[in-house]
Amino acid sequence: MEPSLLIKLEFDKVLTLIAKHCSTENTKLYLLQLKPKTSSEEIVYEGGLVTEGKNLLIQDNNLPIEYLPDLNETISRSSVEGSIITEKKILELLKLLEVSRLLFNYIKNNSEIVPELYNKSKSLFVDRLLESHITKILTDRGEVKDSASVELKGIRNKIKDKEDELRRAVQKIIKGLKKQEIVQDDYVTLRDGRIVLPVKAEHKRHIKGFIHSESATGQTVYIEPSETLELNNDIITLKFSERREIERVLKQLTKKIGEVKNELKQTLDVITYLDSIFARAKYSFEIKGSFPEINANKEFLIIDANHPLLVNRLGFDKTIPLNVKLKDERIIIITGPNAGGKTVVLKTIGLLVLMVQSGIHIPAAPDSCFRVFKNIFVDIGDEQSLEDDLSTFSSHLENINRIINQADKDSLI
Repeated sequence: MEPSLLIKLEFDKVLTLIAKHCSTENTKLYLLQLKPKTSSEEIVYEGGLVTEGKNLLIQDNNLPIEYLPDLNETISRSSVEGSIITEKKILELLKLLEVSRLLFNYIKNNSEIVPELYNKSKSLFVDRLLESHITKILTDRGEVKDSASVELKGIRNKIKDKEDELRRAVQKIIKGLKKQEIVQDDYVTLRDGRIVLPVKAEHKRHIKGFIHSESATGQTVYIEPSETLELNNDIITLKFSERREIERVLKQLTKKIGEVKNELKQTLDVITYLDSIFARAKYSFEIKGSFPEINANKEFLIIDANHPLLVNRLGFDKTIPLNVKLKDERIIIITGPNAGGKTVVLKTIGLLVLMVQSGIHIPAAPDSCFRVFKNIFVDIGDEQSLEDDLSTFSSHLENINRIINQADKDSLI
């Protein structure tokens, strides 16, 4: 089916409404690119999944799908030799694992009423050991814990001891200088990760040390006393060691994540798909939707159907439902005055067919019966093309000629 057809029938606008109900970045992209299917088995299966999704949400509305960014690149990087995933990205992967586990249990606990969703959920990857391993290394804020490794704990203990020693040394220096009114304030600050003293500019030569900077007014200079140079150096060196150990820990964790790269990618895809099913289920509630029967051997029957975009804009009270029945007929002629709703009827039928073939519930009675169309053709509105120098009438003729040449028994025109 041509992309222009989907726009003419405003199928893209329906997808945008459904996408508001999704939770993950990938699902939003997936839904906005959704295209109608032509396999009746796939259509019935997907429509049934959405029905199960509705039933499950009625039974338990605590759907455990939370926001997830697109993690495909992160997952791919995890298997690259020597690569390191950042703490933030690892937490996002942890969230993926948690959502996968919770979603699987959510569906499994209601498997009797959602057998097909349960079968689909069996592809979700659940690994409590990997979750536990990550939480033993990272805090909720993404900081590497002291307990991540024996070496890291030892380094951080040394840093703490050195910082305590430095603090005592600085306080001793300040106490002496304050009596001489040499220091500007009774506090210390950091410059380039090193503790320095704020000293009145006129007294800067009274203190042996290294001048790091001065205030905007020039009244204060920031000096690192010579007595603390070695301690500051020791702390800087230890912090380099800390960073190297953190990188080593993260590299090991990245490697462990990379070992289940395929499982994580599959899980991300399954969550994306299930999220799209539940988004369609939520939209079905919104439009009082249902999924019709799909049967090419029965009459084409639309009962009490509304245009979904009109329902969204005006509500059910201000929209008039339509009914269409085609048994042996292959052509239907709609007549009426201008602004009488003829175009709305045509667009409604076309849009509902597109929705059904995309596994989306429609605002129509569940006793409706559709058939699957391999092609849908439309000739609605002003198709005048200035670029091709075609008049409105000529453009319609050209479009109708194309439809006649391409249409077959499985086409809706």
